[in-house]
Amino acid sequence: MEDTGIGDAMFPSALLNAIMPGARQDALIRRVPLEPLAVEAWEFRQSLRITDAFYVVAARVLRASLATLDTRLSGAP
Repeated sequence: MEDTGIGDAMFPSALLNAIMPGARQDALIRRVPLEPLAVEAWEFRQSLRITDAFYVVAARVLRASLATLDTRLSGAP
């Protein structure tokens, strides 16, 4: 994968348990700079809120699954 300037950090276990009970304790959170994702996120403006579009694009760039309970967002390309 190309260098995206994304850094890894350990997710605090207490916060992780509050958000996702039963999640792996060694899960990583990645900080993603928004600027490189903005153009692609803007392309979703007719179907997604811009904040949701950034999540979708970030997941694509990271080749990661996007976990959500939002039915509209779960059907995003």
